[in-house]
Amino acid sequence: MKMKKNVLLLSLFLSSLVLFSQKTVIVNGGKWGDQSENVNLMIYDVASKTSTVVDTIHSQSVQDVLIDDSLAYVVAEDSIVLYNLLSEKRIAATGFPGVSTKTMAIHGSELLVGNWFGQDSANLYFFNKNNLAYVDSIQDVSKGAKSILIDGDYAYIPQNSQSNWTDTLGSILRVDIVNRSIT
Repeated sequence: MKMKKNVLLLSLFLSSLVLFSQKTVIVNGGKWGDQSENVNLMIYDVASKTSTVVDTIHSQSVQDVLIDDSLAYVVAEDSIVLYNLLSEKRIAATGFPGVSTKTMAIHGSELLVGNWFGQDSANLYFFNKNNLAYVDSIQDVSKGAKSILIDGDYAYIPQNSQSNWTDTLGSILRVDIVNRSIT
């Protein structure tokens, strides 16, 4: 009897994995400048060909989506929102202290979020990945963080030299995540 129960639980677990793997997360942006057009997170079920709107983020554009196991992190202009994809519910949301979000990465229990526009310092922020509580920032990241690659305890961040979108020259910062310093 115990073996049958374990097999049944394993079957249910695998079925739920297969069912969820046939769904697609879609995050659409609204229409820039139109306050009535906002970002939506939807789940599209491939098998049934139906979509469900999970939530609306009251912002006009979405910059990035990061999937970590059954969690989805969404950055939309001045907002960071965390979703549980299994329950299709919003878990947490927070305002972004920078001007405009751009990119995300996870290191341990922290979510790193880059600011890419309109600031001359603190373009890299750290949040608790479970509840989105603000943890820290690095003031010396003086140009926009357009992408973040994690390797071990280091984050690599490409930056334009002139901190604008037309600049073709740049550099790559190596940030010691644990010590919060540029190496």
